[in-house]
This record gives sequence, structure tokens and C-alpha cells, in this order.
Amino acid sequence: MKQGSTLGGALLVAGMTIGAGMLALPVVTGAAGLIPSIAILLLYWIASLATGLLFLEVNLVFDRPVNFITMAQKTLGPAGKVIAWGVYLLLLYSLTAAYIAGSRAFVDSFFGPIVFLLLFGSLVAFSTKIIDHANRLLMIGLLCSYAVMLFLGMPFMKKELLMYQNWGALWTSVPVVVTAFGFQIIIPSLTTYLQRDVKRIKRALIGGSGLALLFYLLFQIIMLGSLPPNVLEDAVNQGSAATSALSTLQNNGQIAFAAKCFAFFAITTSFIGVSLSLKDFLADGLKWKDPKKNLGLLLLTYIPPLIFVLFYPRAFLIALDFAGFLVALLLGIWPLLMVYRKRQMKLTSTYRVPGGGFTLASLLIVYAAVIVIGFIKT
Repeated sequence: MKQGSTLGGALLVAGMTIGAGMLALPVVTGAAGLIPSIAILLLYWIASLATGLLFLEVNLVFDRPVNFITMAQKTLGPAGKVIAWGVYLLLLYSLTAAYIAGSRAFVDSFFGPIVFLLLFGSLVAFSTKIIDHANRLLMIGLLCSYAVMLFLGMPFMKKELLMYQNWGALWTSVPVVVTAFGFQIIIPSLTTYLQRDVKRIKRALIGGSGLALLFYLLFQIIMLGSLPPNVLEDAVNQGSAATSALSTLQNNGQIAFAAKCFAFFAITTSFIGVSLSLKDFLADGLKWKDPKKNLGLLLLTYIPPLIFVLFYPRAFLIALDFAGFLVALLLGIWPLLMVYRKRQMKLTSTYRVPGGGFTLASLLIVYAAVIVIGFIKT
């Protein structure tokens, strides 16, 4: 197989990272201010890169393409495999619920999530080719609306809002920040795509996640530079996305339209990818026959998160908070445990993360803190 490009790998990582969680970042960090929010994004970007490299170390133990569940079974045994399956299923349901709830950012109605599901949930019943073409069009719309929204929002930025700081309010944003950097799950596919070339894989991870970080930072600057903390606090209480606050605050029809378009494309692209993963995960786990044409499988995929969304007005932020808790466990703690056991078992890998026990202990403290905060919040 022809080796993929480093740029292509980086874009895969960026696409996996940038999602609808981006819409919640200004809301949950608004009370802390721009500078503290930049600090936590940078800190967690470094932590997520570190666990991504640990993930890579375990993945390169195998001389064939393997998935996360196989890696967990090899290093942590049957119990590790079962827990990984359970947490992964809950994570996919949480993210699907968050994206369904996020549809209220552009269809503000009780029935909005149902309409959204009928229009876009049915896409996963079609062939991968149709999904791919639909996703490409949505990604073009995402990039265009993002650029327009940033351009239109710049004149409304205020220096006093950019300089506002309240470091004590930062801790409540941690679970959503964690959700925004959940790219580690794509590493097995990236390893195959770049044919196990460690240098190129590392460049793709750094470049792709760095591109996502840049997207987040520019979005934070525009949002926190133009939206007062009290407006963002109202958005937290309502469980809504930052684009909803922006479109209602500024008496500008162009900004309102651009914000709704961006919310639509960000949520829809994320929703299609996650719900497709959830459907395939259920089909594989339940040994479902002919999953492409099975209505029962689609109902099992969408009904549980839809019920949650309809009965919890703040479902968007609640689901993202819970997803952050699960991401910290699955993509934070689990890679640490897998590497620790891998080294105990003296399994050979073509790559080893430098730092030894100190690195593992430091990251364990970070992710344990995230889990505690996530548990308190949910």
C-alpha cells in the first residue's frame, strides 16, 4: 500500500479533533477570561499529545493493524478489555446526545432535535461513499462559515473583555476542554496510514492537534473578546452554545446568520462521524446482521440519546461534561495503564516515550484530577 502523506495524516488528526465541543469552549471558559482559557488549552494540548504518544508506543507493539480494544486486552487482560468497551460505548452515546442537543443552536425548538435526527441521522443508513461526499460538502461549509464569523466578529471585540481574568473560575471548564482534544482514538488508523513511520506519525500528531488548537484559540479570542462574562454565564445556565449567545447579543443580522451556519456545520459534521461510529460499534458488539438496512439498529443508536436530550434542557453542556469525564478515563488513564503494563511485561515496541516513571506519574495526576472534577460536575 502506498504510504500516506504527513500532511494528510495531520489533517486526519485535525478533523478528528475539531468538533462541536468547540462551540462550548467559550461558554465554559467565559467566567475565567481569555488569558486563563488560553493557558488551560495550551496545558491540556501538551497533556493530550503526551497520552497520544503513549498510545502510539503501545500500538507499535503489534506488527499488524489493531484497534484500541485489542491493545487493552493485550496489556490489561480481559477486565481491561471489558471496561474499555463499556466506557467507549458510554462515550459515543454521550457525544451523540451532545450533538443532538447542540442542534438547538440553529433550530431553537423542542422538536428541533427530532427534525435534526430525521434529516441527518438517516444519513448513516446509506453507503460510506454517500456519507463521505456529504461530509466533504459540510466541511467546506464549516471552514467558510468559520472564516466569515471571525471576520465579522473582529470589529465587536473590546480590550477590557480581552484582559478580563478570573483564574478561580477556570476549573469548571476542565471536562469540556478535555473533550475538545480527543484525537487519540485515531492513532491506530494513523499508524497504518503512515506505514508505522514514527517520525511522520509524530509530526502528524503535533501538526494536526496544533492546527485544532489554533482554531480553538482564534475562536476563543473572538468570542471572549466580544461577549461579556454575564452573557456567557447565561449561556451556561441555558446549556447553549457560544454561537447562540453571539447571535443574540450583537444586533447584526450577518453575524447571527454566520454564527448559526457555523454551529450547523460544526455540529452536523461531528454528529455524522460519531453516530456512524456508534452504529458500527453496536453492530459489531451485537453481531447485527445487515446493519446497513436495519431500522432497529438505527433506533438503538438514536433513541437513548434523544430521550436524554428531550428531557434535559441543558443536555448540550451536561453531555459534553460527562464525555470529558469518559475521555479522561479512556484516552488519558487507559494509555497510562497500558504503557505501564507493557513495560512491566517487557513487550517490544519500535517507539518508547521518554521520561519513564516521572512522565507517567505526572500525567496520572493530571487525568485523575480531570476525572474527579468531571465526577463532581456530573
